[in-house]
Parts: sequence; C-alpha cells; structure tokens
Amino acid sequence: MGVETLQNRPKPVLLVPMTEQDMENAIRTIAEAFGTDDDPEQAPPSVEQFKGLQRIDPYALVLRKDEAGKIIGWSGLVPTSNKLAEAFVKKEMDENQIIQLASTSEPSYEAMYLWAFYNDPKSSTRQAGETLRLIKSQFKQIMADHPTIKRFYSWGFSPVGAELLERLSKDLGITIEMRPGSHESQGKRIPDNEI
Repeated sequence: MGVETLQNRPKPVLLVPMTEQDMENAIRTIAEAFGTDDDPEQAPPSVEQFKGLQRIDPYALVLRKDEAGKIIGWSGLVPTSNKLAEAFVKKEMDENQIIQLASTSEPSYEAMYLWAFYNDPKSSTRQAGETLRLIKSQFKQIMADHPTIKRFYSWGFSPVGAELLERLSKDLGITIEMRPGSHESQGKRIPDNEI
C-alpha cells in the first residue's frame, strides 16, 4: 500500500461561473483554438451570448485558470428544449442557431447541449483528468438544479472531441445523441493525462 503525495492528488474542482472579463478572454481563446471566426456552422462567441447562456444557468459556462489568472480550460453545457435538440440532431439547425436561440429564448430544461470543451495543451499546470473532472462536476451541478433534463446531444467537432463525448457518456451513464456528420469515436480511451 503506497502513500499518495500531495502533488499526485487531483486538485479539487471549483466551479466558477465566468465574469465579463473572463468571457472576453475566453472569446479570444476560442476563436484561436476552434477557428470560430471562419466557420459559419460553429457558434462564434460573444459576451452577450455568454451572458444569455448564464441566464439559463450560472454554471452553463465554467472555466479553470492557472495561478496567474490565465484561462487554461473551460466547458460549456447548455440546457435547451427538446425541440432544439431534435432540430439539431436532424441537421435542421446548426450549432450557431442552437446557441443563439438558447441564449435569447425563455429557458427550457428538457435537454442539454454538450457544447464545447477546451484544455490549453501548453499549460504547465495541467493535471491528468482535469478537464474530465471539470465537465463532470459541471454536469452534476446543472443536473442537480434541473433534474427535468433527460436528453443529451452534441456534435463531435473533432476526433478528440468524439472520444471525450464517448468517455463522458460512459462515465456519466447517459446516452449522447450525435449530430450527423460528427467525427466518430475510434474506440480509444483518451488517457487521463490528455484530458
């Protein structure tokens, strides 16, 4: 039986809703990481949009920062209606439309769009499994506040994103409906040190 050292123990997950300054910083990071400025199907983020999503639930957008206050990770889980979920998985609406409608409509807590996850690959303060722990904690908080959410959907934007969604599905015991055209999981388990 070994003794676990403090540096090997995972840091506790603190769910911190974004401030307006965080939103502005996150928008720059998102545009660089996901190319949202050049892709009409992705939701190009704005402060107004982020504020609308936080009106739905204060934990819809959460982030992680390093000791210097730099954003090193964030997650977006958005409660929506079943109507929006159905339109998305049938490709009748794209991500941009879903986020726009969710952020400006009367909140509905029937479904959840697992929107976006970011982990700074250059961060020197990353810990194995940190992004996964953040998303799971966020998910559990939103579900505790809105137990009427029964449907989960997403878009596997990248192969790594598809793998992460598969892992979340298994770890959380949920079925995540995928939009046609999503990248598919290759059945590889993403090592904790990569998420």
